Amino acid sequence: MNFSVIVASKKSKRRQVDVDGGEAQSDALKDEKATRRTKRRGGEDEEVTGGIEATEKKTTKKRRKQEKETTLDEDEPEQTRNTALDTSVELLDEKKKKKKKKKRKKESASAGNDESSKKKTGLPDPGEDTLLSDQARKALTYAYTQFDDPARWKFHKARQNWLIRNVWSDQIIPETYMPLLTRYLSNIKGGVRDNLITACKSILSQSSTVSADPSPHLPAESKELVTNPKQLRARVVLDALT
Repeated sequence: MNFSVIVASKKSKRRQVDVDGGEAQSDALKDEKATRRTKRRGGEDEEVTGGIEATEKKTTKKRRKQEKETTLDEDEPEQTRNTALDTSVELLDEKKKKKKKKKRKKESASAGNDESSKKKTGLPDPGEDTLLSDQARKALTYAYTQFDDPARWKFHKARQNWLIRNVWSDQIIPETYMPLLTRYLSNIKGGVRDNLITACKSILSQSSTVSADPSPHLPAESKELVTNPKQLRARVVLDALT
């Protein structure tokens, strides 16, 4: 056999082996790639399935929790409800007690202030006297404020004129407030003071009847000189002005 033919035959066989090996290797690679794709798809499917299952579990758990809370609310013991009601009633009672205590404290403080004012001025407060008429209370309170709270007091001509017009009547201005009134009138000045002195002297000069109850605020020597309530007032006012 020719040597060249033998060599060619060997080369042909080698090519055939290489081709067969290449095809086998190619098939193996294809199979491996297919396997990988299948695994990835399987993993994705598993992830999707797992996500859906997790979502369903969360939803179910949340629904069960809500149902449990609703059941607890519906099945709340009657004793618990009664306890809450009793607590509310106790709170209301406590608030009422606090209000009453505060009111008593305020009234006590007010009474203490009245007593303190009386001690400070030595005069009764007409503002709390319900037996006085409205006009008398306002006018006497005006006079009282001058001594009880001088910083707040302001001159009021109409109030002063009312006091001067009614100073002679023990029905309109009770004897209790004569010390307050004479103290106020002793501070008036000018023509008003002069006119009031003249009025007092005019009243004292008039004839009168005997008084059975002379003013306790009139000096003993003056009681012998007057004989009726109006003259008694005139004497007290004149003594305050002169």
